[in-house]
Amino acid sequence: SSTPQEQAYCDSAASAQPFLFCLADRKHERARRELAAALAGARRAALAQRREIARFRRDHGSVTLEGDPLRSLERSQAAWERSFRADCLLVGLSVATGGNGTAGVTTNRACEADRILDRARFLE
Repeated sequence: SSTPQEQAYCDSAASAQPFLFCLADRKHERARRELAAALAGARRAALAQRREIARFRRDHGSVTLEGDPLRSLERSQAAWERSFRADCLLVGLSVATGGNGTAGVTTNRACEADRILDRARFLE
């Protein structure tokens, strides 16, 4: 959902976009910032986890769950990005009728923002 500040900006003369386009773009930008912060935190945690796995292996022998948490995070993130873009494009295309498809563009952008915010919460 959009914040009161985003709504106020989009309702003001400072916004050069139609209201719904502006809200979708603002929400998308906010979501990307939150995702970047959450991803950075997840990377730091994965590095710490990798060190802890190495320490545990050194002190106690093997571990039951093998792998590099950082590499797994990167693969997971890349797969998630492909998935959410495809899902949101489908949602946008499903409503892209009339008005040169503008409803589809707005719906796609809003869908992406929602999915990105969900991912940021997951990574946190």
